[in-house]
Amino acid sequence: MRIATLARTRPAIKSVFSGPVGLYEMRVGCDGSMPEALYPDIDVQIWDLYHSGNPEKAREIFSKRVLMQYTSQLIPGARAFIMKKRGVFKNAFSRREKTDFTPDAIREMDFEFEGLRPYLRP
Repeated sequence: MRIATLARTRPAIKSVFSGPVGLYEMRVGCDGSMPEALYPDIDVQIWDLYHSGNPEKAREIFSKRVLMQYTSQLIPGARAFIMKKRGVFKNAFSRREKTDFTPDAIREMDFEFEGLRPYLRP
């Protein structure tokens, strides 16, 4: 709601940014976002698809990304696991969270990640 209110005050406010890339934020006039570093390629696609007139495809990719965010909330250390899986980190060690994953946790992270695989960019 705040983003929509701020967007209506242009030109006094030059730009309105949100944290994550979100479809709602785009629909109410957000000029940009500052998402986490985990899925920059995915976030760019969502943004570009939405703004090029293909909101349905943006929603399709966004929904798969949201599943990974949900999984990250359920499984401590999932973000580090994904960064390792994407080749960003050499290991999934985290000083903040426990990262000794159970086989079930690994299966779940792998399962949800596969939904994003077609949209990943090298």
